[in-house]
Amino acid sequence: MTDPSAQIASRLKALYQALENEPVPQQFIELLERLDAAEVAQSRE
Repeated sequence: MTDPSAQIASRLKALYQALENEPVPQQFIELLERLDAAEVAQSRE
């Protein structure tokens, strides 16, 4: 029988690796760009 902690770690690693391969949604990229622009605008005041 395998160590339960090792099984959990292995499954979490596989899950995170799968997420790394997913593309970032365009809406999220646009939101980050708007937040960056707002931050720049605020710092100029």
